[in-house]
Amino acid sequence: MKPWRSLKKLRSLKRLVGIPSDEPVPAPHHEPENAEFQFMPTPAQQPRALDCEYRLEIISAYGRVLEQCASAVEPEAALPFPKELIRQAIYDELAENPETDLREHLEIAFVRLESFLPSEEFEIVHNFKLADSLAREMAKSGIPGDIISSARILKGVKGERAVEIQEKVSEEMQKRLEQIRATGSSGLQGREYS
Repeated sequence: MKPWRSLKKLRSLKRLVGIPSDEPVPAPHHEPENAEFQFMPTPAQQPRALDCEYRLEIISAYGRVLEQCASAVEPEAALPFPKELIRQAIYDELAENPETDLREHLEIAFVRLESFLPSEEFEIVHNFKLADSLAREMAKSGIPGDIISSARILKGVKGERAVEIQEKVSEEMQKRLEQIRATGSSGLQGREYS
């Protein structure tokens, strides 16, 4: 752009914003380099307290997802709320109402939350299960070539990694079961779940 055109545009812009054209444009305000940006969330972005109504909303939505589960592991993306928020809602509900008739269901839901995996881990486990099913069918024939092919299929789908992920899920589920069963006993009221 030619310098005279940018000057002309600057003068037009000054007129639009009410600055006399002979007055210099004020320099932009710059924060010091070490200043931290303070994010101020709008009321809609601020986290809601886990009051009874909100907890029940979270737990109900999660329960609807659980009703649709067809596999031992599911993608974390299928959850209606972040995993930690669901966990906190169930924990708080049981801490506040330890004698609820739904206690057993809530404990199972709390533990089952561990089986919702990040997409990469879910894909590894899911693909391994599909390959395992196919490999078993092939190996049933008893033909040596089919047996060797079935072993190659399993090796190609990160079988060891899939088993590691499933073992990790199982261990985490056991820890969560112990943790949630302790909820509501004296001395644990109000304690964080992490």
